[in-house]
Amino acid sequence: MEETTPARNFGRWRGKATLVIGVSLLCLLAAEAVSRLAVGSIPQLDLDIYRKSTDGELLLRPGVTRRHSTRHWDVTVSINEEGWRDRPGFGSAEDSLILGLGDSFAFGWGVELEDSMFFLLEQELRERNPVRLLKAGVPGTGPGDQLRLLQTLGQTFGPKDQPSAVVLIFFVGNYFVDVQMGGARQFQVETGLLVRQNFLHGTPRAFDLLPADAVRKSRLLQFLMGTWWQWSRPGDEGGPDVVHTPRRWDEWLREFARIHLQQYPPRTSKAVTQTLDLLTEMHQTCRSRSADFLLAVVPRSYQVYENEAEELKTSLDLSDDDLYLDKPQRILKEWAERSGVPVVDLLGFFREHHRTHPQQRLFYYPDAHLNPLGHRVAADAIQPVLARLLDNR
Repeated sequence: MEETTPARNFGRWRGKATLVIGVSLLCLLAAEAVSRLAVGSIPQLDLDIYRKSTDGELLLRPGVTRRHSTRHWDVTVSINEEGWRDRPGFGSAEDSLILGLGDSFAFGWGVELEDSMFFLLEQELRERNPVRLLKAGVPGTGPGDQLRLLQTLGQTFGPKDQPSAVVLIFFVGNYFVDVQMGGARQFQVETGLLVRQNFLHGTPRAFDLLPADAVRKSRLLQFLMGTWWQWSRPGDEGGPDVVHTPRRWDEWLREFARIHLQQYPPRTSKAVTQTLDLLTEMHQTCRSRSADFLLAVVPRSYQVYENEAEELKTSLDLSDDDLYLDKPQRILKEWAERSGVPVVDLLGFFREHHRTHPQQRLFYYPDAHLNPLGHRVAADAIQPVLARLLDNR
């Protein structure tokens, strides 16, 4: 009979463990390969739709289609051959051109293209005039990036093809901080994915414990993460006044919230000044090309919903005396009045909608983006102001 020793047993177990690990790795590699072949249909949390120009500007990859799936939405994102989220080849040479600029709100993050504010706005305008709205919203960009994009596109348009109007969707939640942090220069693009440099995390989630680069690049992990969050998707029962578990207020959220303080710290004051300077330069660029400039200001959800405002104060240990929730809108309105720029402050429209439809939400929660209804209300508010500008040309 063969003698059994601890060393022999260890060797057998080591061999079995090696076999199991090897087979598991082969299965994972095979699953990753299949996921990459099916990348157009599997859901992704992090979209590989980005590229950097030779000048380092953040743009979108032409001809890419992805399924974007999170705990809040499951939508299709298609970038046309021109590099914008829009229908391919829409419009004609006779159409009056409107240029739409902005970040993920203008892009339509979390909604189908047909539910995005620029798409809806274009449809409403076309009922009266033959127009095409160039939907140049790029997630991750800020006012400085959008100014450079305006200048770059102006050089590519022919003298007769210049836009008659430029609409900037300005989100008060992060635009001032984006200027403060360098705009899209905060990000690197790796294999089409947007990677924030020196991002600060709070308490890590299970998937955060995995190597960040592997999570972003692996189509299999994206699929598994998307599936897991779909299972944990919260319901919308009860409307916007339901008390939710407070979100994690990490350092980025805290930085974003400083724009609503009564007294700004020096870096926030500097960011406000820099942002207004960029808006002035954008307005001057439009005037030099005989284009009207329209500013549309998107609020934070906690400016609309009282329960979220209470969460803000509780999470950041702020009193009513510390906060001036409408301060960024006041600053932008004062700048617009001095500059002669028409402005659509969506805060008033959103608050009125909440007053008349208290059970309807306009934002995802805790995500800060607009849901389809929010995009619809925004488009309906912007349309008459933009239509008047076009009629008066």
